[in-house]
Amino acid sequence: EFIKKGQKASVYVEKIFHDIHYFSKYYFSEAVEIQKKTVKLIVPHWMDIEIIEQNFDPNISKEIITDNENNKRIYTYHIDNQKAMKHENNMPDYSYVYPHLIVIPRYAILNSLEVEFFSNTADLYKWYRKKLFLVKNDKNVISEQSKEITKRCITDEDKIRTLYSWVQENIRYIAFENGIAGFKPDESQSVLNKKYGDCKGMSNLLKELLIAEGFDARLAWICTSNIAPDFSNASPSANHMICALFYNQKLFFLDPTVKYMPLGEYPQTIQGRQVMIEDGEDYIVERVAVFPPLLNANRTYCEYSIENNIVKGKVKKHYNGESKQEIMSFIHSIGNDKQEEILAAFLKKRNPQNKVKNVILSGPKPNDDKVSLTFEEELTSRVQVSGNELYVDLKREEDFKLTVDTTNREHDFLFPYKTCLIYQCILTIPQGYRTKKLPDDYNDVSKVYSFHSSYEEEENKITYHKEIVIFDPWIKKDQIQDWNNALDRSKKIGIEQIILIRK
Repeated sequence: EFIKKGQKASVYVEKIFHDIHYFSKYYFSEAVEIQKKTVKLIVPHWMDIEIIEQNFDPNISKEIITDNENNKRIYTYHIDNQKAMKHENNMPDYSYVYPHLIVIPRYAILNSLEVEFFSNTADLYKWYRKKLFLVKNDKNVISEQSKEITKRCITDEDKIRTLYSWVQENIRYIAFENGIAGFKPDESQSVLNKKYGDCKGMSNLLKELLIAEGFDARLAWICTSNIAPDFSNASPSANHMICALFYNQKLFFLDPTVKYMPLGEYPQTIQGRQVMIEDGEDYIVERVAVFPPLLNANRTYCEYSIENNIVKGKVKKHYNGESKQEIMSFIHSIGNDKQEEILAAFLKKRNPQNKVKNVILSGPKPNDDKVSLTFEEELTSRVQVSGNELYVDLKREEDFKLTVDTTNREHDFLFPYKTCLIYQCILTIPQGYRTKKLPDDYNDVSKVYSFHSSYEEEENKITYHKEIVIFDPWIKKDQIQDWNNALDRSKKIGIEQIILIRK
């Protein structure tokens, strides 16, 4: 401990990597501000490495000295006035932001013999694949389980969907990375017995179940969007494993750690990312498909009437993609005994004046394309009476309220996924009233977002339609204020109400 101001201390730490494959990166920034720092990489003449510099600032300088007398090369980095690492909500991973080195050992010459490390992507694949040789799957146990799971299936596609959803539903995802366990999958029968596993163990189990039923399933390594690296550099940076399936001349990616997405849908974290697929002694590098925001649609459809100055009606809500994953994770955390009560409270949107009843949940299984909530509601605060006029507010609480505080913001802002909110409400005009005024239509579009709202009247019904779309979940720092302004404009437009007047 420091007893008085100005006191100094030195700390020496030695860390030894017994396998250079695991020494892959080094960050210059630290948890505290750095006034001066020196980083040296001393490479013996018999070792060949590649150093990739990422996110460097002007305050980092470098020099390279070849020491022929001692047969080594010294890389020296000088860092001056480096800000402390700062964590902010919804920020990109440190690998996108802070200066660091990616160190790739290429090869070494020891006793006149060349030892290959990561000379190219093929070497990286060989190293990954060696970890698979350590896995001893019990195919008899898995075959019995696959037959039990698929015994009621008729078609091959039924079998695939059933096996995929079975692993999603019955195996708990517990991430674990420690030494070789960060690269070697757990045996399929072990995951089956324990009923939990990490991404590698779950994907290995799913692969073996599919193979047992005659399908061409393989393991695949992927760098998710949570980190910057991909396979353009032969560095062991893959932070996730999934299952690749070749079926009907199509390639499907199955991520069993994502509990509520069916076959053919992919989470935001792997969309557009490079994936390395095992192919015997060779390998295949593909890129995961990118989906539009509509994949994650959160749709709400309402039919309302006004009785005794209260808005009453039936509501249907449909969740797809990531929005389904989100709502089902919430529902799964509730427990069956309080599900209807808590769902009703959730649907009230913290407004105790509202009444919600007869909540019905459908489509909660992983292989269902969507999950739906239907219910009846009474909204007591949506109608205001003034003389012969009724002021009616049809807006719901699903709109974005997330204004990003830019006061001390240093980093870009990330939404969890591309978003598409669709809201359509049909109001039956009460007898004895006619429309005096409808709010104006509203459109606000950029490369990042789109806000749209409109009102239409036909016969005795008013249809209110609203859409909010986020095309790109990554909002750059210089775009954040534009987002905040768009949100403010949308809120001001949203204040406007339907005005009905007595005939």
